[in-house]
Amino acid sequence: MIRKSFRPWGALNWMLPRYPNARWAFIGSAAMEDRCLAARQMLNDHNANGASFIFRIQDGFSRFTDEVERKTNVNQDFFIQLGVQPAEIKNYELLGRDGNIFADINTFLNTVTESNLVIDISCLPKKIFFLLIRLALETPGNIRNILVTYTEPMTYCTEPLAENPSNWAPLPGFLSPRPEPTNKCVIIGLGYEPLGLPELYSSGLFKNSDIRLVFPFPAKPSSVSRNWEFARLLEPVPGHASRNIERVDPLNVPDLFDKLAAITGAGSTHSILAPFGPKPMSLAMCLFASAYSKRTQRPAVYYTQPTVYNPEYSQGVKQINGVSSVFGYCVRLNGTNLYTDPEAIL
Repeated sequence: MIRKSFRPWGALNWMLPRYPNARWAFIGSAAMEDRCLAARQMLNDHNANGASFIFRIQDGFSRFTDEVERKTNVNQDFFIQLGVQPAEIKNYELLGRDGNIFADINTFLNTVTESNLVIDISCLPKKIFFLLIRLALETPGNIRNILVTYTEPMTYCTEPLAENPSNWAPLPGFLSPRPEPTNKCVIIGLGYEPLGLPELYSSGLFKNSDIRLVFPFPAKPSSVSRNWEFARLLEPVPGHASRNIERVDPLNVPDLFDKLAAITGAGSTHSILAPFGPKPMSLAMCLFASAYSKRTQRPAVYYTQPTVYNPEYSQGVKQINGVSSVFGYCVRLNGTNLYTDPEAIL
């Protein structure tokens, strides 16, 4: 897809040298997955690390709690070995008060002395990273450059990745306009875990909406199979799912952002975004909903946030020619946000 604007993205190891002598503040997550450390490690390798804000999110209590905490403790210790100060690691509950989290984030964004910021979403729950990125993009010009990073794992668990989803509800900061427009489009990012969505779908919740299923492709055969199973759960009648599918490269955030604009008539049609797919696809939905948030028909983001995660969610970090596969997406460059509503008043 040819775009009018250039929105750089690619391997973080390639992008960092394009900002010579820059030091980067870092927001990430001390989590149970090995990949939570990779972006911070790469900043260290480039001698580019600055102040940090590290989330440590406690899931709902479950049979997995002890193992999740053990793995998270190990990775928290590794963060400290990478130079993160213990006071920079912040503890929150996934089911806790959102206001406390975002008040702390606002304080960090408005007081950090570095003019460059990395936000690593690899292991952050969508409930948190959606509003976090929107707040960062709305922060005045003291932060000149913002990179959002995502690390690919070596493998995903073949068992369910998450469970005990919350009710279908808007993510913080992304509510529908009131009253909700009757003419709307529901755009569902397909992933591995339906998290109760098929039951909502079959209940008729979306019966008066234009439905689009965003399918990650190309992908590994095993991933394609799991994504098709998700689609079949939503549209069990043969052939129905394929009529609604929009195929996108799951790593190409700029292309999906532009596709969302095209589907919604450049934001003129109200959309409900459901980010059940890979994190970069969810990032594109976040950027689109943030960019068009001032529209009368502003996009909403709804999700069934899981409250329990499998401690074997993923293993390792994917390597490409001996380098960790960490992608960087430039969302602000030299003080200018790159993902915007073209009709917004500057």
